[in-house]
Amino acid sequence: MPLVRAGNLGGVGGDMRPELDERAQHGTSFAAHSGEGVGEEAGNGAERREDGEGEGGDGVLRVVLVSLEYRAGTFSGNGVYAQSLVRSLMALGHRVMVVSAAPPPCAPAPSGTSPCSSAPIVLRLRHQPSQSDGSAEGRGVEVVHEPSQGEECVAEVPVDAWGRLDWRCCWQQWATRLAGEQGGAQVAARVARFAPQWMLVVDWSAVAAYHAIAGAPVWGGGKGTDGRGSSDGGGASSKCADQQGHEHPVQQPPGRPRMAYLNFRVYSLSQYQAGGQGGEKEKGGAEEEEAERERAFYREKESEAVAMADVVTALSTRDARYLASSLGAGRKVGGQPRALLPPLREDIRVLAVGREVATSSWRASRTYVTCCVRLSPEKNAALLPALLRLLAPHLPALGVTPLVCTGTSATRGAFGEAVLAEVVSAAPAAVVVDGFMGAERMAHVYSQTLLNIHPCLYDAYGMTVVEAAAFAAPSIIHVGPGGAVGAAELLLPGEQLALPLDLSAALPVVVEGILALLQDRQYLAQVGVAARRRSLEWSEEASARVLSAILRGGPA
Repeated sequence: MPLVRAGNLGGVGGDMRPELDERAQHGTSFAAHSGEGVGEEAGNGAERREDGEGEGGDGVLRVVLVSLEYRAGTFSGNGVYAQSLVRSLMALGHRVMVVSAAPPPCAPAPSGTSPCSSAPIVLRLRHQPSQSDGSAEGRGVEVVHEPSQGEECVAEVPVDAWGRLDWRCCWQQWATRLAGEQGGAQVAARVARFAPQWMLVVDWSAVAAYHAIAGAPVWGGGKGTDGRGSSDGGGASSKCADQQGHEHPVQQPPGRPRMAYLNFRVYSLSQYQAGGQGGEKEKGGAEEEEAERERAFYREKESEAVAMADVVTALSTRDARYLASSLGAGRKVGGQPRALLPPLREDIRVLAVGREVATSSWRASRTYVTCCVRLSPEKNAALLPALLRLLAPHLPALGVTPLVCTGTSATRGAFGEAVLAEVVSAAPAAVVVDGFMGAERMAHVYSQTLLNIHPCLYDAYGMTVVEAAAFAAPSIIHVGPGGAVGAAELLLPGEQLALPLDLSAALPVVVEGILALLQDRQYLAQVGVAARRRSLEWSEEASARVLSAILRGGPA
């Protein structure tokens, strides 16, 4: 088994009602990639501007992104997409601050304490720290000057557990630290001084962190953080101390900022779309009870987020409809969830544009059948070794080698390690890329990919499908019972921009379909080249303009 180690940066982004899958299955055109179709209330009567004018007095939007995963220790598409959002908003001239969690510090913890109980919250500032910033050090905050970063400030909160986004992740510790006096109060004060119009809250896991910040005393007496009284009216003032202990008044914005819920994945739905052939086994007894508790947990958290938000976005029309129909009973007037497809990362786009793709050379130069997903149950990763076991005997004659991107050992967990071992057993000749691929490595892999297999039965989006398409690598995506892949709204199977296959069918049927595709390189080339054109159209700038229009049109 050839082992390739990738760089440590870069990225991979109850049964659903049948009508939610209609667009993906029938190839209905979705116009969001051109800045349209973002929801029935997009704009909400506000004029859409193309000149970067925002809500602030200087014509610039001021937003705070609250995301458990961001730049520190990125391990999934959530962190990659969060960085893309921030980068694209700043490119339009908007001002952005970020509050995120961060991996545990490397230094050993004092005896009897958790690794992060005493680790300082890190404030990474674009501007040179002021005296009042410096005085925060020693009170649970470490201030770092990073002039190369474009964000106004990135507040990173170290937590004990890392590498997961489910209900066992670090969401509670992150929020508790932000609510505490040792560092958390300084973060809230900095957010208040930044005077944002919006706080963009990524997934249910960031809602408690949002409450910790928006409920801090620095905002003054208000109406709470349920989102229904986010505009308190009137100003509030606080004081900060310099290094000499002298207090200086700081005028706060007139009330708390509005809250936008950015849903990157519907957990109450997607957690139970894993499986298929080779997927999770049927649960019973205690396991089923645990699964029910988890499902109820997600429904409660996601329903709360939808109800309290002024604006709700999802990564596909299907997910937006599900949020509205199944989780949106208490949502605000004007809070209709709307779709915003994630764009192709700009660094990937630049590399892809710089590479010529000719159909003739495409057919001769590509050798990999590739799979790049996180090796986890919700990605239906157990399907991969089951497929490879039946495909492997046929691949040498076709001149094809399996290539599997596995993430890092720290993020694979026991399930991922077991899947990886089965992959190696099923296809000893497979190339295994260990670690998350950076842009250059991704370009190299996908430029040699004949066929990309995306095993998920449900995926909120599936950014690796779009990244592969940028280098003219066509992808098999699930179209059938049990869910769909959000990227199918950009790369429409009905327009031959992706390769639809029912991955929940019997394994021999799925393998037969894959082999038929591998034997038709001309067709794979045609689909790949067409998918490349579409993927390059939907850029970070185009997506950021749509998000800006949504925020401008949010309720006053």
